[in-house]
Amino acid sequence: MESYSKKDNLVRAALFLEYEGKCFYEGFPVRFKEMHIDHIIPESINEQELKEVIDNLGLPEDFNVNSLYNLVPCNPNVNQVKNKNLYPIKFLGHCIHDGTSKKVSKIIKRIELLKKKNNNDRTIAKLIAILEDNVTVSELEDVYDSVSKEMPFVEEKRTSSNSYYNSKSKVQLRGYLPSYPDLKGSCLITFKNLRLRDCMISLSHEQIMTKLFDGAETNLKDNLRSFLLSLKEEEANTYFVDLGNVRMPLEEDGVIQLLEIIDDFHEIYIKKYLEIYFKFSWNKFDKVNNLRHELKLCEINKSLWFEIIEFCRKFDYEKGDSKWHIFESSGNMIKVYDKMTGDFKSFILPRIEETSIISTTEEYVSLVWTDEFFWSKRIDDFGKTKYWSPSFTYDWIIEQLIPQAIFDKQNSEQNLFRRKLSFESFKNNFDINKYVFLKDFIDENKLLDILIELQEFFTGLPRLALYKNDIIMLYKCLRDILLKSKLTIHEVNYIKDKLKLVNAVNTDLLIKKLNGLINDDEYDENLVSMFSVDLVFRCMVVIIRDCNNKLTQTDIDEIKERLNKFLKLMYREKARTI
Repeated sequence: MESYSKKDNLVRAALFLEYEGKCFYEGFPVRFKEMHIDHIIPESINEQELKEVIDNLGLPEDFNVNSLYNLVPCNPNVNQVKNKNLYPIKFLGHCIHDGTSKKVSKIIKRIELLKKKNNNDRTIAKLIAILEDNVTVSELEDVYDSVSKEMPFVEEKRTSSNSYYNSKSKVQLRGYLPSYPDLKGSCLITFKNLRLRDCMISLSHEQIMTKLFDGAETNLKDNLRSFLLSLKEEEANTYFVDLGNVRMPLEEDGVIQLLEIIDDFHEIYIKKYLEIYFKFSWNKFDKVNNLRHELKLCEINKSLWFEIIEFCRKFDYEKGDSKWHIFESSGNMIKVYDKMTGDFKSFILPRIEETSIISTTEEYVSLVWTDEFFWSKRIDDFGKTKYWSPSFTYDWIIEQLIPQAIFDKQNSEQNLFRRKLSFESFKNNFDINKYVFLKDFIDENKLLDILIELQEFFTGLPRLALYKNDIIMLYKCLRDILLKSKLTIHEVNYIKDKLKLVNAVNTDLLIKKLNGLINDDEYDENLVSMFSVDLVFRCMVVIIRDCNNKLTQTDIDEIKERLNKFLKLMYREKARTI
């Protein structure tokens, strides 16, 4: 029986191919370079033991432990565990009679075929032959896959409440979605092509938001993805991808797959993040501490803060049962306590504001909402019932706590013989602006507030993709506002100059020029300048703010509906860059 060396590359290749690149014992794929060739009956067996095994199994008398009947590919771990041990006779018989004996003739044919092609290595011979025919990268990759028995990724997509998985043939992305209280996700991108075989790039939440999602949902040709650099000059259809401090070349088909996965991940990731963004009103309040989710609600002077703390101590929950006996008064913060549930509703911290380099007698205190002291919490717990959200806490401070604390203070200081004022009478003449430095919030129900917010956002020239249909939508909004507005010559000239509407010297001509832009059928795939978008919003703001108009609620609702896309883009970018 012919003997073969397990170190012979041709023997190794033939065994690898005939057993389909899998471990003989486990049946799992094994890499060619890592593969061990195992002797089913150990090579170290002595003559007497070998003779007994041959007799028990009914093998030929000239059976050779180095024959193809006894050599199989296997996982390195399996071979190391087996070492020089002898398997039970029954299992040895199964391996040889039911396994290797059926493969021997085919393996011999493969060895002979490999010898004809190359005396050393079939793979090298095949690659050289193909390269001489000006092989493409894609063809070379196919050859590598066929030799290594490595398959492209299986195209599949899975999502759950906190995880994401999406793979195409050349790119795979695994991600964790933002969830409370950490709020930060992450992702791992794996490439499978000839240049980047099993290359893995891990990205943090900050890298995802600032790099991976920059220019998201824009076309490849728009060149708005900051991580995607220009084509390599020496290679057509090859880009440089710069992610996670690693710069790598990637062919166009791989780039397209990567962008498709990123955009899908972006939609789900940002949607999840926006739920948290609006739940905690990051669009309204400034963040003080990202790690503890602290938000600055408003600013008051120091004397008022001491009055509020005094009020809280007076109405400690253990001192009475009135509706205001809701405070746990220890410490220097506001702690709202619910005696019914035995749980806290809100925690409000003081933060001293530095107003000037020169010290002043008047110091300001910021009232800061925090979730730091809630032991067990979920995002859905915050609102106006279990735990107070920042918005609900703010309204309660402005509309109830401060007026009540000031009223209580004034009442306690009044002369005993003077008739005390009722809280209702006090509230009717109460001006919160005398005590609190209020921030101007956007009223989502007011068209002017919406337009001002959009105009300020697009003044920053964000990296977004807007096209002809988008600017036409804005022209329609502007036209409809003009139709219901009375403009002076100053507003007419302002709009004419901003939009370069030549000879539009009155409102009717402005509308006529706008209709010409709206009905322009010239096909144009180019991006619309963010500066152009900003100018249209400026014009709408001026008309709504400075001119008499007769817009009905139906008109306003239709304009808001047209602005929905722009609002979504704005909130998406604000959440991404917060």
